[in-house]
Amino acid sequence: MDGARYLEDGKLTIFRRAGTYYARLRLSPGKYVTRSLKTTVEETAVQTGRRLLFQMEHRAEQGLPPKSKLFSTVIDEYIRFRERDHAHGKTSTGMLRQIRRVSKFWREYAGQLAV
Repeated sequence: MDGARYLEDGKLTIFRRAGTYYARLRLSPGKYVTRSLKTTVEETAVQTGRRLLFQMEHRAEQGLPPKSKLFSTVIDEYIRFRERDHAHGKTSTGMLRQIRRVSKFWREYAGQLAV
């Protein structure tokens, strides 16, 4: 990466792609996460990148995964799980219909929240 800045003992790399700055975070040897910093100013990118690194380290200390899922994705997985149960005879048709009906409201209310 040309013009990249390596910070925090190599755990954080700030680089520029198509005019926008990105952060590449090393979570463990061989495992990286790349996020857009949504800025074109290098100083702001460095500050935001450090903040992102500290957030990731804090999540790791708490035993949380580095990436979160959206609530709407979790709802979709739950519906697939209940559809499998229905196919095996463990969930009634009425219950499955109710789950699908209520899921629309949950998606609208909290679908974009990270969990």
